[in-house]
Amino acid sequence: MRVTPELTISCDREVFLANEKNKGALITMISAEMASHNITVRQAKDDGDTLIVRSAMDLVASVNSPVVVVAQDTDILILLCYHRPIHCTNLYLQADFGGLYDISSINIGDKEEFLFKYGWSGNDTVSCIHGHTKCALYKCRFPASVITAFTSPTSTDSIIRTAGLKAMQITYGCGDTPLEKSRYIKFKKQAAKGKIDPDRLPPTEDATAQHSLRVHLQVVVWKHLDTSILDPKGRGWELDSNRKLRPKMLSAGIAPDNLLKVICCNCKEGERQCQTMRCSCMKAGMSCVSACGVCCGHCDNGTDNIDAKEEIGSDEEETD
Repeated sequence: MRVTPELTISCDREVFLANEKNKGALITMISAEMASHNITVRQAKDDGDTLIVRSAMDLVASVNSPVVVVAQDTDILILLCYHRPIHCTNLYLQADFGGLYDISSINIGDKEEFLFKYGWSGNDTVSCIHGHTKCALYKCRFPASVITAFTSPTSTDSIIRTAGLKAMQITYGCGDTPLEKSRYIKFKKQAAKGKIDPDRLPPTEDATAQHSLRVHLQVVVWKHLDTSILDPKGRGWELDSNRKLRPKMLSAGIAPDNLLKVICCNCKEGERQCQTMRCSCMKAGMSCVSACGVCCGHCDNGTDNIDAKEEIGSDEEETD
C-alpha cells in the first residue's frame, strides 16, 4: 500500500497502524509535510518518550515563551515533572486525560524516589505488580539503598537483584521474612481456606529478579533520557526468533523437571476406574495421586489402597 495524502483508509485506524510498513510510511509522509512548512522534525528511532521530553527541555532552555507538550502518555507527564528545571515556569502538558497541566505547579517530592516508585509500580514497558496500585506503592517506604541502586547506571545485576528482593518484600509486607518463605506461608494460608489464588502470592525470587532488571533499565533511561546508556539484553529482556526484544519472565523453568513430569489420569468413575491400561498412571506403572482429575488418588490404584494391600500381604506371609 502506498501511503499518500489522498489515500482514503477504509479499515480501523488501529488496524492500519498495526502494520509496521503502514506506520513507517505515514510517519515519513507527515514528517516531510511538516518540514516543507519549516517545522523542525525529530524522529525517534526507539523510545519516543525520551526524545519528546529531551526536545521539550531544549526548548525550555532556549526560549522565554510557554512550551506546551501535546501527548496522551502518563509517562511523559512523569518525565516532564522529573526533568523540569527548578526555576522553570513556562512548561505545560496538554493531554486528553486531564486537560492542561502546569508542570511547575506539580510537586513530586524527592525526585529519585518518585522516579523509582513510578518505574517499580508499572508503566508502558514494565508490568505492574498484581493487586498493588500505584497509590498504595507510593505510600511504601523504601530504604535509600534500594532507590540508589535502581537509579544508578553503574549498579551491577547482583546489586539490582538484592535491591529488588528487598523492594518486593516491602511491597508485600513480608518484613524480614525471605520472599520465598513468605510466598510459602501465604500459600499455606490460602490452602487452609480452600481457595488458592496464585495471583495474590508474592512472586518467586527469579521472577522478581527479571522484574527488577527491567525496572532498573527503564529508570536509568528515564533519568538520563538516553536509550543507549544500558543494553536491554540481559536486563529482563531477550531476543525472540524475529530478533525483536521481548520480556524475559524467568531464567529457569517454572518448576523442577521431576515435578513437571508428574503423570496424572482423568479416568471416569465406574467399577473398573483406574484398573485398566487406559489409565495413564497404571500404564506408566505409577500410583494415582491427588492431582488426578476424577479419582484424586482415592481408587484401587491410589497410594492408600496399594499400601493397604501390601500390609495385608505382609500379614498373610507372617501367618503362613
